[in-house]
Amino acid sequence: MKAQAAQAVKSAEKAGSGLRIDRRYTQQGASVFDQIEWTTRSSIIAEPDGTVVFKFDKVEVPAAWSQLATDILASKYLKRAQVKTQDGTVGSETSARQVVSRIATTFRWFGEKYGYFASADDAQAFEDELTYLLITQRAAFNSPVWFNVGHWHYHNINQDGDNWAWDMENGRVYQENNYYARPQGAACFIQRCEDWINGPMGIMDLVDKEARLFKGGSGTGTNFSRVRGRDEPLSGGGVSSGLMSFLKILDTNAGSIKSGGTTRRAAKMVILDADHPDIEEFVGWKAHEEKKAKLLLQAGIGLDSMGRPDFNGEAYTTVSGQNSNNSVRVTDEFMNAIREDKEWNLIARRSKKTWKTVRAKELWNKISRCAWECADPGVQYDDTIQRWHTCKNTDKIYATNPCSEFVFLDETSCNLASVNLLKFFDDTKFDVDAYRYACRVMFIAQEIGVDLFSYPSRTIAETTHKTRPLGLGYANLGTLLMCMGLPYDSAEGRAMAGALTALMTGEAYLTSVEMARVKGPFALYEENREPMLGVMRMHRDSTYELFRTGSPIPEKMAGAMPEKWFEDIAKTAVEVWDDVVEEGSKHGFRNAQATVLAPTGTIALLMDCDTTGVEPDFSLVKWKKLAGGGYFRIINQSVPRALRNLGYTNEQVKVIEEHVLGKRTADGTVLELGKETIEGAPHVRTEHYAVFDCANRCGDGVRFIAPEGHIHMMAASQPFLSGAISKTVNLPSDVTVEDVARTYELGWNLGLKAIALYRDGCKASQPLNAKAAIKAEAKEEGPTWGEMVRLPKFTDNIIKREVAVMDPKLGRIKMHIIFCEDDRGRPMEVFMAVGRNASSVNEFCRDLGIAWSKQLQLGRPAKDLALDMVGEVGAIAGMTDHPLFKTCMSVKDLVGKMTLYEYYGKTDFINPEVLETYQKSLNYVKPRWQVLEELHHLRSLREARKEKPLTAFTTPAAAKDSVDPHEIAKKFMADAPDCDVCGFKTVRNAACFKCLNCGNSMGCS
Repeated sequence: MKAQAAQAVKSAEKAGSGLRIDRRYTQQGASVFDQIEWTTRSSIIAEPDGTVVFKFDKVEVPAAWSQLATDILASKYLKRAQVKTQDGTVGSETSARQVVSRIATTFRWFGEKYGYFASADDAQAFEDELTYLLITQRAAFNSPVWFNVGHWHYHNINQDGDNWAWDMENGRVYQENNYYARPQGAACFIQRCEDWINGPMGIMDLVDKEARLFKGGSGTGTNFSRVRGRDEPLSGGGVSSGLMSFLKILDTNAGSIKSGGTTRRAAKMVILDADHPDIEEFVGWKAHEEKKAKLLLQAGIGLDSMGRPDFNGEAYTTVSGQNSNNSVRVTDEFMNAIREDKEWNLIARRSKKTWKTVRAKELWNKISRCAWECADPGVQYDDTIQRWHTCKNTDKIYATNPCSEFVFLDETSCNLASVNLLKFFDDTKFDVDAYRYACRVMFIAQEIGVDLFSYPSRTIAETTHKTRPLGLGYANLGTLLMCMGLPYDSAEGRAMAGALTALMTGEAYLTSVEMARVKGPFALYEENREPMLGVMRMHRDSTYELFRTGSPIPEKMAGAMPEKWFEDIAKTAVEVWDDVVEEGSKHGFRNAQATVLAPTGTIALLMDCDTTGVEPDFSLVKWKKLAGGGYFRIINQSVPRALRNLGYTNEQVKVIEEHVLGKRTADGTVLELGKETIEGAPHVRTEHYAVFDCANRCGDGVRFIAPEGHIHMMAASQPFLSGAISKTVNLPSDVTVEDVARTYELGWNLGLKAIALYRDGCKASQPLNAKAAIKAEAKEEGPTWGEMVRLPKFTDNIIKREVAVMDPKLGRIKMHIIFCEDDRGRPMEVFMAVGRNASSVNEFCRDLGIAWSKQLQLGRPAKDLALDMVGEVGAIAGMTDHPLFKTCMSVKDLVGKMTLYEYYGKTDFINPEVLETYQKSLNYVKPRWQVLEELHHLRSLREARKEKPLTAFTTPAAAKDSVDPHEIAKKFMADAPDCDVCGFKTVRNAACFKCLNCGNSMGCS
């Protein structure tokens, strides 16, 4: 195996002999596409109300592709103009054959022309094998490659441009006037910003370069710590206006340009060192602006045509800071100062003198509080980043790309690609050789792209050419682990992820060594030889530790080795890394960096992955998009595969599937709805529940992956990556600021390079699927919120059934909600009526109340029903005049929240400031549980006998410690934004969101 691992390197014994490409999936002289079964479909993307936003008739795709993958290809990646057709006219690309061919042909042409391959046969083999990997969804490049590559080389289409590219003949950069001849193909950029307004790398220069990047479908990140803080002296007299004034200019610039022209929102990262004079204002920037946006939305400003809060509406375009991810760069010194409660100096940018002194813990608490309030800022760990830096002798690493996976020098770029892990697993084995082969072919293509692509500035073109960083990664990890029967949040699952990552990075660097023998090492290798080899040894040592203990950091995180598949993968990884260090020390490396774990939003959906990047799955039940429009409810296909691998019979699997999905007739008629969870399913052993845990609570279940589980998975993969991991750690809504601080500290302790958090429901821009009224109907006479129709009578009966009547206005609909209680004060019936007699809305509300009342009377606890309802989305939704619930997402959402507040004292979904203000106001009405408790106490005194207190049946807000954490962990996707392309609800994807209806992504993949 060891000799086999180094065979490719040693086959290129002389520099310039070229790469040998052995065929694995294709045959010489045979068309790759003849191996594929093809079909022709229509692509229709519609909004939830049926409005068609995109339509393309007759697009040809492999029959194995889903309708969603078809829609992504048709709506995003087909060139829809200037393409010459067979009949001589000009029109659109119409087939996946054309798209894949133009990409593979272009990489082959450029690689062959500039000496990458040993022969023409090797060049053709490379093109064929790359074509096969792409068309069979085994791998995919980042979106800019699909957008831009091949239009000139394959279709002979020109487009004016002025990007910078590397002149291969003359060894310098030049400005290319044909954009498609040297297309922009990298997704990730890191740029520098100096402390001046005009001139190269000044603030206005950055504005121009960012605009170019966003137009080409790429994202960018910058550390702004060189810019002077507010009131720092200027050389010409006067004082600086401060960093924040310039960040607002750049924020507006990003908000005005959609990434890729019409493809997706611009992606941008803003970073500031923890010792910058303006760090306190920067930390609170987005939280402060978020509060302003909430006030505007509450006033009815910034709603879309359906009355829903609109991220692109006036509320959010009026405030600043909404177009970037913000992060604070912290050092080990700062983290230790927090632990020791020391002072922390903020340093002037020019004089380097102490500008201000703060307590480290107070600044840390502000970072944590603002992240709790609006999910920003994230944290990047500077000393950890520098320890793993391969080019330390050139400069420090100051910044990352928007999603934090590309972590490298300023003025560099990275083109991404991902392999689909599930394609290499057939339930009996993980095909290690096929996995390595795919990594090698994709890495060669990415390396060719470094000089094929163009860049928005001279310096980026030069530095990228001299360092050649690449970002190979994978997708579908969560799905693979489930299919293998390994819990995502387990030592065994983490060991498998670590082994796969170690092998991928090892194979990438081994290929880099092979190419260094053919083309020479990267230009800055010699000055960075020692730090580069030092990092390679660190990767190797982590692989040794993983193979020995099942954990790359056993002193911090316990390991365990899976019984199946792990040993073969980990052993191969060890052998590959031995070869990397040995051969690399002799011949150097072609690339300064090799791997990252990107969010893979759109391209993962193009590959029909159930999970993206390093993420777990989010549901056991999915909605399959049908070719003729509409959706069909299916079980996650990982579930039956996992059950079989865990030893369940086919008959048992069928019964378990019915428990999850429900029962249907042969024609698809639903006979019984499923539980959408594996919990409580017949035959399933409780020790196997964890295999099916998802990022969110599923259906009627209570289990979900704890936040620590996400961080531990990141820690298991991080030691094997050149860059970092794009992943957001989801937190339930009721976590405290202290919980956020502890989570950030855990990331530092476990050796992560960066981390971002998202607390469920923290952003007003997220709960967007709610219909709000422009103006409420004229108020009719009737009871108001919290008003009792009649008071309980003190008789020999304990407490009679009584009614509390509330009267919210939802948009143009006036609603009465009536709770009827039993003799112990528990809600047992719910009646709802609206101010429109005989309307369909009234009928819906009546039926909903009847259904809920029957469940209550059959013994289901009101608290369980209410928890299920909170976060539900419905047509009747929007702003309300309730003093605490300013918006609701549906009738169910409103009734659920009212029940939990009135009868159980739950307030975790209420803004603490609003609650405090209401409790101090003259209009304050006590919640129902408190009124009933007081009445019961009075009755007990009157009758002079002991009664069981009502608190035995209710949970006051003060009884915080008794709350089950699983009950408050709601569906994390309930407050995701609507897709800005098709209007469907999105799901969280790392630091961004992705749409499962049209494939739109708000990240850099």
